[in-house]
Amino acid sequence: METILRIGAEGGSIALRVEKDSKNGWLFFIESNENAMVGFLDDEDQDLLSLLHHKRRLGEKNIDEALELLEPNWRNLSPIEVHPDFALSIYKKLMMNPPHNLDNWRRLCLFANPLYRLAGWMNDSKYTVVFP
Repeated sequence: METILRIGAEGGSIALRVEKDSKNGWLFFIESNENAMVGFLDDEDQDLLSLLHHKRRLGEKNIDEALELLEPNWRNLSPIEVHPDFALSIYKKLMMNPPHNLDNWRRLCLFANPLYRLAGWMNDSKYTVVFP
């Protein structure tokens, strides 16, 4: 299973994860992790640890549908990780309703993306670039 997107929220994180199914389609999952709450649990409450980490299957979807099922204000949370293969799709979705922290998203979706950097190098090159 690969992480497509991980965003930071108060006291934890939310991740959109994906794996291939038997038909070569995508199965999406949302995982939430509330690690900050662990410090508040007493010894008696250790059975509640399993409630702090949730995983929910979204089923076969495309990336746009999966993003719609995330936290309603996911755009305004702090981006932590963006998978390079899905970065452009995520960025396009963000630009439909740009968040207040667009610079953070741009850094992860574009500037940290190796494909985006390669395209920039090719564009700025003084020489012709040919791929077989």
